[in-house]
Amino acid sequence: MITAFAGLLLIRDSTLGSLDGWLLIGAFLAVMAWSIYSGLKIGSDNLASDVSLALEHHMTLTRSLVYLVLGLFVLVVSSRILVWGGTR
Repeated sequence: MITAFAGLLLIRDSTLGSLDGWLLIGAFLAVMAWSIYSGLKIGSDNLASDVSLALEHHMTLTRSLVYLVLGLFVLVVSSRILVWGGTR
């Protein structure tokens, strides 16, 4: 919804000026206020329940280290590919 709003602002005059920025900040604040209001009205926290569910499944130290090393390797390789693609 916000992306469509930004697209409409951009289509209007092909630039995003300071007025457009203030409108987007206002839209962001409105969405955040609505999100907080609806979260307080429902009374349950979905993120907290997801985190507690994830913490119930323990991961071994070896598996955690493998994921860490693999993630760092993928991060380095993908950043090199990004730079290579950008300078080509």
